Amino acid sequence: MQQDNLHGFTLRSSNTIPEAAVDAYEYLHEKSGLRLLLLQSDSTNKSFTIGFRTPPPDSTGVPHILEHSVLAGSKKYRTREPFMDMLRTSRQTFLNAMTFEDMTIYPLSSQDDQDFLNLISVYMDAVFFPRIYETREIFLQEGWHLALEEKDALLTYNGVVYNEMRGAYGDSGTQIFYDIAKALHPGSSYSYESGGYPYDIPQLRYEDFLDFHRRYYHPSNALIVLHGAIDQDKLFPFFDQVLSEFTPSSEKIEIEPGSAPAAKQEFQNFEFNGEEGVTAEKHSWLSRVWNLGAIESVEDRFLAQLVYGVLVESESAPLKLALRAAGLGEDIMCYSADTFYTDFGVLARNINPERAGEFNKIIERELKQGVEQGFNSDLLLAELNSRELNLRRSGGANRGIIYSIRALSRFRYRQPLLIDLAFDEPLKKLRADLNKGLFEDYVRRNILENSNSIAGIHRPITGMYQKLDKQVAAELEQRKNELSQDEIDKIIADTKALIAWQDKPDTPEEKETLPYLSLTDLDGSVSDIKQEVEISENIEYLLHPQPTGGIGTFALSFDLDAISREDLVFVPYLARLLGDLSTNKRDYVELNNEIGKTCSGFSFVAGTSLKFSDPTKYKPRLIVRSHALNAKIEPMFDLLQEVILDTEFTDRVRLKELLLTAKSDYEDYVDKRADQVAIRHATARINPASAITEEFNGLNYYWHLCDLLTDFDNKAEDLIRGLIRVKEQIFRSSKMTVSLTAEEDGLSTLFRTAKSYLRSLPAEASPGREFAFAAEPLHEGLYMSSNVNYVTLCSDYRNIGIEYDGSMAVLENLLTSDYLYQLIRAKGGAYGQGISLSTGGIIALSSYRDPKLAETVEVYKGLPGWLRSASLTPLELERIIIGSLNKFDPVISPYEVDLIMLERRYSGLDANRLAKLKSEAMATSLSYLHEAADWLEQAIAQGSICVVGDEANLRASGLDFDQLTRLKRL
Repeated sequence: MQQDNLHGFTLRSSNTIPEAAVDAYEYLHEKSGLRLLLLQSDSTNKSFTIGFRTPPPDSTGVPHILEHSVLAGSKKYRTREPFMDMLRTSRQTFLNAMTFEDMTIYPLSSQDDQDFLNLISVYMDAVFFPRIYETREIFLQEGWHLALEEKDALLTYNGVVYNEMRGAYGDSGTQIFYDIAKALHPGSSYSYESGGYPYDIPQLRYEDFLDFHRRYYHPSNALIVLHGAIDQDKLFPFFDQVLSEFTPSSEKIEIEPGSAPAAKQEFQNFEFNGEEGVTAEKHSWLSRVWNLGAIESVEDRFLAQLVYGVLVESESAPLKLALRAAGLGEDIMCYSADTFYTDFGVLARNINPERAGEFNKIIERELKQGVEQGFNSDLLLAELNSRELNLRRSGGANRGIIYSIRALSRFRYRQPLLIDLAFDEPLKKLRADLNKGLFEDYVRRNILENSNSIAGIHRPITGMYQKLDKQVAAELEQRKNELSQDEIDKIIADTKALIAWQDKPDTPEEKETLPYLSLTDLDGSVSDIKQEVEISENIEYLLHPQPTGGIGTFALSFDLDAISREDLVFVPYLARLLGDLSTNKRDYVELNNEIGKTCSGFSFVAGTSLKFSDPTKYKPRLIVRSHALNAKIEPMFDLLQEVILDTEFTDRVRLKELLLTAKSDYEDYVDKRADQVAIRHATARINPASAITEEFNGLNYYWHLCDLLTDFDNKAEDLIRGLIRVKEQIFRSSKMTVSLTAEEDGLSTLFRTAKSYLRSLPAEASPGREFAFAAEPLHEGLYMSSNVNYVTLCSDYRNIGIEYDGSMAVLENLLTSDYLYQLIRAKGGAYGQGISLSTGGIIALSSYRDPKLAETVEVYKGLPGWLRSASLTPLELERIIIGSLNKFDPVISPYEVDLIMLERRYSGLDANRLAKLKSEAMATSLSYLHEAADWLEQAIAQGSICVVGDEANLRASGLDFDQLTRLKRL
């Protein structure tokens, strides 16, 4: 029973929401004006989020820089980086901060009650009482600063957010989406980049940065969301103590709505930074986008989300089908935004802008036809089913964080907090009304008759950012030339003062201001997932009863050891194409709709699994996954059988469409995670299992795909024969393991259905093959248009006789959060950094969106020396150990169990082995860390360097690359 008044909080409303499995209570803290939403559930992984409305006043990135900065020390917690301190020393299961277009949130979660309270205490002090007012260096490090260490050096800009956003705007999609938002919402909050446009960030003044915090970070402008088994009597008195220092603010923070774009018939022209060799004729983008308006009802929000899938995102979406049929673009994409306004649009990528008129006419024709004749009812039901499944399983292990984002998304517009959580009734009503013209009427009113729209031609300009960088460099050079010697000396002194502040270690007194756990509070056990193993007709079934909310999930593992070395290249194509091609029973449009109506779709992912006890033993596998409500388990397996056994590969037009989209998707991945691309590519040269993975989803696959598309007409037949060949070799019941997860009452049906289906697969086993591999380590530069670098160094520690043990998790944590963080992120300005020590023997050092290059490699080489002399008190070591333990006992969502247990079955990393590794980690000594410096030094010396960056920067770096390779193929 909830009390109406509790520790300064007044209960305003209460609701039970069965679909979210929570009892919801909304409170108001009377003295400060803060609102609190308690989502009480039985989850032991408790979450806390505090969020603020933060509409940006310009594109200098002040909300984003502030998000970084408030976590860098506070009134109560005096270390320089409390966020990093808690990240590396707590039992957190989630700890982050996020800047949205118009709000900033600070979410965390933990399974440990005391740890949960500790983390909340740090976050509350950080957001309300940050150290930014007394320590300007925080703004300089996290935002931007003028850097000049010597009088003869170049004057430059540096800063973590500055470099993060330089990297973000290396992605052409980010540039294009920003231009669309500015044009569609002139004068509004959304005409600005809340993260910061890199060429505007240096305009932000420290004083304006502080003023932004004073105005927006007030309890009256905040919402706290709690989820899980929450003890109010522990938390509410603490909240009251913090919040009682405030009184309600009279200022009402609102989103600036702006105005509608000027009505124009013609296309607007935009430019974006393009790769070397691109042309406007081949590589432009076209866009047509509508502002659907401010949406307040749940029904309209669902309809708007249906618009995305029904019109563009689905493989059977009419706009996508019609534009592809006309050959308009290599990839058809959806533009979507769910803020104060909901936006919808269509984009065509890599197209001749001369076809813009045709692009527009086809879109309008298909929309009119759909409204007049009705959209495909199966497609509507398929998209509605997909969204319902996503809602029911959303968030997984960190469901509370997802719920908090939904509630805060409504809070920022002063709408009811729970309307995105209570979805059963709106979905039921929507499902009943779809066959009454509801969707068609929505499209007519909000798209066809909506003049609040823009059309754009986005042309690539090779070297656009390089030109801007040269302009900035010239301006800085001119600025330096116009400075007096005293002014130059001051910039040098300020630069050195910042470095000195970054170098200054926290004092013992400062460290002790933070709350910590003790190892004596913890035990060495790990959570054990209940599993039953059944053998039927030589197939191994792993059965897992889990609280899935009426959903059944499966993961089928097919061995790939029968595939020849030459045919491995066809496996990723098969994985990408299955489910999106026609079968001998129905065409791909009908198939896509039927799959969507039945289940979540079929995921086919090729990868490699390693034996923990002997990583030289590895198994390439194809994992097939899906999930569905219990009532649709049987039709889900019927469809899977059709996809696997009856797919036709002869439609060359369809094959090329899908492969062009695959190429586009991979290039987007490169833009966003070039560090992972580099790691995978480097390890493929030194490790046989990694070499296979590179064939499946690395650069080797991408480059093969580009070559295939360049001469598709001549190579299509080889592709088709290869697809048929590997399909017949893979899908055999004698080469598989099955992992199933459902609630107790649904698991038997899932098991019975799976067994019945698998009888239809051929049982004969193809002979296994050996994968020939010869290591060829080298230093390689991969070049593309990029404002930042991604610097990796990879090695195999087994080559020097080292085997994995649990203490490596502690070593990894220490190096990532201390040495590498300080030198690469804090001082170097990179957005990210780290070291990974895999159980399979791979060391991977990496930086992310890094302004440095050779300097980062030197940091890697200096790591053993730092580690050899690292000084940690017993308490400091204990805290690093505690922060490393979640690696062996992570929070696992019921919807991840099938895949995780499948992997554990092969690797041998069961609960007993994980408990042993955890005990090794808990026993880590300082002498172990010091001694690790010796083998790390050997491994780093033997390592392969792989860097992604701009070609000119790679050549000028002074690094001795064995080869430079163009990454993207146009």
